[in-house]
Amino acid sequence: MSAFAFTEENRKKLEALIRRYPEGRAASAATGAMYLAAEQEGCVSDAALEAISEILSVPYSRLWELRSFYGAFRDKPAGKVHVSFCRGICCGMKKADGVRDACLAYMNIRTGETRADGLFSAEEKDCLGACSDAPAMLVNGTLYGRLTPESAKEILKKYEAEAAC
Repeated sequence: MSAFAFTEENRKKLEALIRRYPEGRAASAATGAMYLAAEQEGCVSDAALEAISEILSVPYSRLWELRSFYGAFRDKPAGKVHVSFCRGICCGMKKADGVRDACLAYMNIRTGETRADGLFSAEEKDCLGACSDAPAMLVNGTLYGRLTPESAKEILKKYEAEAAC
């Protein structure tokens, strides 16, 4: 039995979602169930995948594949300030690795980690779609471009100061 359980409200939402599909097609609600889990716990944990697997009769491995494929699903909660670094070709040509490394050093974490205090988390994305503004990063969904290591750190300092309020 899984350590994760949907809240009563989310369980009702999931049941309504399942009813939208023909009988025997509950597996079609898998991504919707994962969005509900992410909304509830800030990520889609292994325990949530186990619970969804049981509810929808979908193999755990299939749900794990969905979680790992879609960038919207994290296996661990993001920090209060979540940073996505672009590793696309344009950003790479404009030395995005220097921006990333300076930011990671400032945040005191590595890519894929969340700082112990929960303030910062970081990930790399294949492309942020901001090639003309390379190097670029997303901070809590806001795009910043034409960055230098110094300007990127200043952006993070502003978010850190706002989080302290």
